[in-house]
Amino acid sequence: MVSINARVDKVVYCCDAPSREAFLARDRHLVNGSAYCIGYCTRSTGGTAYTLRYAEKQGLRIWNLAER
Repeated sequence: MVSINARVDKVVYCCDAPSREAFLARDRHLVNGSAYCIGYCTRSTGGTAYTLRYAEKQGLRIWNLAER
């Protein structure tokens, strides 16, 4: 089996260790490099809700699959 790293164009490290801030930094990085945001969010709080709001503020078109 080929490793994931052998199949990607680049690897980006946002933080040294897993933490709440590391996940938020990862999500902001993904949003900043995207034109669309597809998520599944059922609550108005938490990391997914934060990321969808951040994506909307950045002007991305949002699809929340939980609302369909």
